[in-house]
Amino acid sequence: MDEKGFPPCPAAYCSLINSLGKAKRYEAANELFQELKENCGSSSARVYAVMIKHFGKCGRLSEAVDLFNEMKKLGCTKLGLAWMDGASSSRSSVKNNGADKMLATAMRDILQTVSNLSPECCIHRVPEKLRGVNEAAYNPRVVSIGPYHHGKESLKVMEEHKWRYLNDFLRLSHLKRLEDYVTALRKLEPMVRECYAETIELNSDEFVKMMLLDGCFIIMFLLRHKLPDRRFRGDPIFDPIFDTMWMLDALRIDMILLENQLPFFVLEHLDKLNADDVRQLTISYFNKFVKMDKMEEILNNRYLLPISSRPNSSQEVQSELQPLAPFSRESQGKHFLHFLHSCYRPSSLGAPFFDRRKRIEECTRSVTELDKAGVKFKVGSITSCSLDMKFSGGVLEIPHLVINDYTESFFRNLIAFEQCHQFDVPYMASYSVLMDSLINTPNDVALLIHYGIFENFLGSNEEVALLFNKLSKEVSLGMNVSYYSDICEALNAYGSIRRHRWKASLKRDYFNTPWTSISVAAAAFLIILTLIQTIFHRFTT
Repeated sequence: MDEKGFPPCPAAYCSLINSLGKAKRYEAANELFQELKENCGSSSARVYAVMIKHFGKCGRLSEAVDLFNEMKKLGCTKLGLAWMDGASSSRSSVKNNGADKMLATAMRDILQTVSNLSPECCIHRVPEKLRGVNEAAYNPRVVSIGPYHHGKESLKVMEEHKWRYLNDFLRLSHLKRLEDYVTALRKLEPMVRECYAETIELNSDEFVKMMLLDGCFIIMFLLRHKLPDRRFRGDPIFDPIFDTMWMLDALRIDMILLENQLPFFVLEHLDKLNADDVRQLTISYFNKFVKMDKMEEILNNRYLLPISSRPNSSQEVQSELQPLAPFSRESQGKHFLHFLHSCYRPSSLGAPFFDRRKRIEECTRSVTELDKAGVKFKVGSITSCSLDMKFSGGVLEIPHLVINDYTESFFRNLIAFEQCHQFDVPYMASYSVLMDSLINTPNDVALLIHYGIFENFLGSNEEVALLFNKLSKEVSLGMNVSYYSDICEALNAYGSIRRHRWKASLKRDYFNTPWTSISVAAAAFLIILTLIQTIFHRFTT
């Protein structure tokens, strides 16, 4: 317009700002709005209303309110509120009625942008009350996956490596062109956005690019992890992930963080490998977290706790792509963390029946107290789930657990995932409450190590005790009953019987070693001989 001798007017600015807002390019719209105010001295009420509407759509409510307050300071007549309100009887009434209408209009625009959370919502921000206990346990250290940590300065080093992985991904001979994947992911975009609990401010191009880079990075990483011969093409190339000692472990944790997830169906739409599909790559990579046989059962859809089913709108996209793998079509696995959470599902899981008239016990005595009360501890079966505990005949079976630098982050994210949904039986939260109850001091940890239940690679026993003492902090069971309430009740009942405590004390004090046992037996033998001699002497005299 400037080249033709027509300086842009507020109406032209308003049209362009509105178009940018509809395209979700909110920052560009705001820059143009600021340019309008600089060039024209002020803006019209219509342009302000447009900016307030788009700020509301992207969730920037404070900025929307600031704009409204700015309008009031500038004066209603100066902003053309008389045009919005129509003719009024006096200047004062025009101001008041115009301000009321403007506020109502702004609020109505915001209301139009508010929508219910989709049933597909499965990737949440970690609640602040959990994050406050240990924030580092929820933050990625090496790579950002998904939009929540996208663009963080500390993670930008890996962004360049994602482009290398994308290049290698596209060079696989059986894959399609880059344009085909961009088109397919563009159609998936509305479904993917629904999976996140917060409004994502990335525009369409940025969001699609993020999905493609992150998805291809995950697939190529899993493929290279399982097939080392595919790490190089031609001359050996340095890969900072596989050629450094620390990064693989850090990346393994980054891949299971609640805020660092990409919907699994995105990976499936990208995956066109001939032999190793996403299911097999997932098994190969996460076998250190979960027993292999349990993973096979989960991925073969024998049981996986669903969150919700995907909408029918995906059928249109699926028709243009290859069929989905069974992992998401049948079992409703949403992402890696959901998959691992289901792998930790206790073997005999069922909603516990309880009588609301009686007291429900969620805690029990510590390991040291139970040991003194005569409870025996035993390592659980090798084939059992890590959460499969049982108490029978005075013996408490607890599965073997290796504790290292990543144990806390792993458990915390599983618990956070569970806290952000409504499960009939919150077994991870129940596990954290029970372990906090069993472990109070380093002596409790020492006993569990002595019985072969714990294997401590974290450091001192004090650190392990502190880990479990804080694991259940700010964790809620909601209206549900602890999965281990029956075990707690049985342990408390067993420990309250005096006979068990006396028996345990006798064994601990007099029969804890062969030498003390021999000494006690010898003393008893001498007492019996003395008694026999006394009786014999009495009868003979």
